[in-house]
Amino acid sequence: MPRKDVATKSIVKSSYFTVAQSPADDQEISSNDEVRRRHQSAASTLRAFFARSFTKTTKTARRIAEGAPSEEPKLLATHSKLRALTVCLIHVVPILASTTLAVMNLKGYYIGAQLSGSSDPSTQALYTLCLQVTAKLLVGSMKYRIDIADEYFVQELMVVASLGVIVLDVIRYLLFFDDQGLPLGLAGTKTKLHNVTFLASPEFWSGIRGLESWRKRILVTLLTVICCLSATLIGPSSALLLIPVVRTDWPAGGTLFWLSGNESTLWPDTLDSSSIGGQECLTPTADEIYAETLNNSGCIWYWTPGLSQYAKELHFNVNIFNVTVFDTVTAREMQRRSSGDTWALSNMAHIARMAWAIGLQWRDAALSANENWSRFSTGSSFAFRERTGTVTKVHSPIPAVRTKCGVYGPADFNSTDVFAYPMMPPYSSAWAANNNYGISPELYPNTSVITTRWLRKQTGPNLTFNHTTVDSYPSAFLTVQVPYPGSTTQGTVFTCSIDARWAEGNNVGTNVDSTTDIFLQHGEVDSNAAVFAYTDMILPVDDGTWRTVDLDISWLEALSPVLNASDNIVSNHTLSPEILQSPGWTTLSSIFQQAGYDNSTGDIDNWSDLAQFTEMIIALLVADGMSRIGLTQNSGTANQIGDFGGSYFPWLRDWNSLVSALLSGGSAISPPDPKDGPTTSLDWTVFIEGYSYAADSKAYYLALTVVFVYMALALTHIGYTLRKRWFSNCWNEVPKLLALGHNSTPSELLENTSAGIEAHATNRLTLKVRVPVTKAGEQERVCLVVGLDTREFGYRRVEVGKKYA
Repeated sequence: MPRKDVATKSIVKSSYFTVAQSPADDQEISSNDEVRRRHQSAASTLRAFFARSFTKTTKTARRIAEGAPSEEPKLLATHSKLRALTVCLIHVVPILASTTLAVMNLKGYYIGAQLSGSSDPSTQALYTLCLQVTAKLLVGSMKYRIDIADEYFVQELMVVASLGVIVLDVIRYLLFFDDQGLPLGLAGTKTKLHNVTFLASPEFWSGIRGLESWRKRILVTLLTVICCLSATLIGPSSALLLIPVVRTDWPAGGTLFWLSGNESTLWPDTLDSSSIGGQECLTPTADEIYAETLNNSGCIWYWTPGLSQYAKELHFNVNIFNVTVFDTVTAREMQRRSSGDTWALSNMAHIARMAWAIGLQWRDAALSANENWSRFSTGSSFAFRERTGTVTKVHSPIPAVRTKCGVYGPADFNSTDVFAYPMMPPYSSAWAANNNYGISPELYPNTSVITTRWLRKQTGPNLTFNHTTVDSYPSAFLTVQVPYPGSTTQGTVFTCSIDARWAEGNNVGTNVDSTTDIFLQHGEVDSNAAVFAYTDMILPVDDGTWRTVDLDISWLEALSPVLNASDNIVSNHTLSPEILQSPGWTTLSSIFQQAGYDNSTGDIDNWSDLAQFTEMIIALLVADGMSRIGLTQNSGTANQIGDFGGSYFPWLRDWNSLVSALLSGGSAISPPDPKDGPTTSLDWTVFIEGYSYAADSKAYYLALTVVFVYMALALTHIGYTLRKRWFSNCWNEVPKLLALGHNSTPSELLENTSAGIEAHATNRLTLKVRVPVTKAGEQERVCLVVGLDTREFGYRRVEVGKKYA
């Protein structure tokens, strides 16, 4: 049917209905027609857009697959804002990636005990491989094509490609616009960026010498060296910054807390009766000593039953290096070292209590942050830490006790002879000194029980056994008498010197995630020296961090109190009243008795073999006693664990503020009121183990330097390109260079170079791209000119925005 008839019938039909309906219906129909027309118009526009897009995409794909039907004249260089911006895009991805890596490593980012996803070892290895591939792609040489105004150009991606674009732009500029041109030796710089040996090659230095201007020589040399080194180092640098490593010391927060007392009361230079834990610790009964009640843990003799049981179980074995001390609430691991000198290290008992309570609160805070905070908030990933790798530290003075004993036997208990007590040089080994003090010990006569006697510290000069006079002494001396079976006048005498120190160190907790809520803690000194061939020797360093402590006789006698006749049960060992009434029978005597020093089993053949074991027991006892100083006024009088829990500290009231402070290392505990007396502030910090990003070594700083140098080059190139808006896409591939050379006039200066170039003078020849003289009506073209003053031969510079054949 003709279109005119169709239109007429439509009009007639429309008119019929118009006549048949009311004006209101007519208005509604007109509104519906308007909506319908809009929908049809929008649909037509979308169809046209998709049709054009499909056509253009098909055309582009066909041209990529088949290529242009013939070569047409092309732009050599152009001023185009769009094209300049497109060139800059090649820098965007590597700059963003480099910025991300720099921020993550400088600021630090904690992941957890494993990379995200499955915990299967093979899957974790696959994740690491993927990160390595990503690092490679960051510096890889992939290629892509962009369709702009029916022109195609090829550029390399990522960092190396980005550096290549910078170098190629400099080469093009020297070829196009510089009067002197580009030396032949520098023409292949872009292709050799990955080869650092190019910087030492004759062609590079000959090319540099081919530049007449010293300014150009310096600038081109710097640019080439920086780009070449950056291209070489960016790969390993990116891999180092991108692949997370497992760190065992990731800082995971902390808080300040306060102890009652000042340095003179918590770590006094002289230990006397004021430092034993209170008057109730002065004359304890055996029942009190061996009860091990929590409210007596502040007494310096508290560990006597534990040490007694430990000495019994050892059976004179000295190959033990860590001793665990249980204090009901906490577990402290004392360290024993012996290579010539016997040392015992301990952390402070009151700090152990505080660290235990804060650790419980920190653990709850880490779980709360993981449940309520975003993934990138500080501390939100701490809950994913390696459970066995959580470590807490509190820096403070800690007890370090050295003991050295001489052995005499058989010795006459009724003798008044001078005995040798080992010399204790302050900063060298007593074993290496091999000298002794001469002291009359005042032995207990006629005794059938093991006795101990602390000797008052000597004063004034002393004539040593090597006939030298000294006026310096250790902290204390001890005499141990062990009578032979059946004898009261003869036996073995141990003459011991004790050197007690307050050493600067850390109270370290290594079991914060224990399900039993008992954190295992120990002491570590800040500075010590290992001498000879012994790796486990501790030697004080004269740097002010090892303070010598004077042990007063009142403190020492309170450390190992005398047991009287009413104390008929000593560590499950029933003794006769005669023995218990013997002078010199102390808790330390009881420990040696339990260890088997009475030789009731006949296991002791050579008493000299027990010297090191004796040193160990004495050093452990003194170190533990020192560790309890200040515990009484800092929770040592608590009657049950519940008295010392999370409510012991004045925590911040707002839970979110408390969590934030604990996980970020702020102050989660309110400071004490000065009216409450002197206090000492300490810093509790926690370190966790897991995968993380952090710039924490010279290698990372070097990698970041490489990244920052690249970013500076790329940003400078972006600024220059956008300012000049100068763009060229010529000769970025070998076939295009071959075509340029083929269309250029051969130069006599390049004779005998078809098989290679060896002469330095040849590498110094300059290259220029110029427009030769052409006949009227011919399309202008460009050619490569070698070593000529092109102005004398009528060559012209290329023009920006003009096409050449």
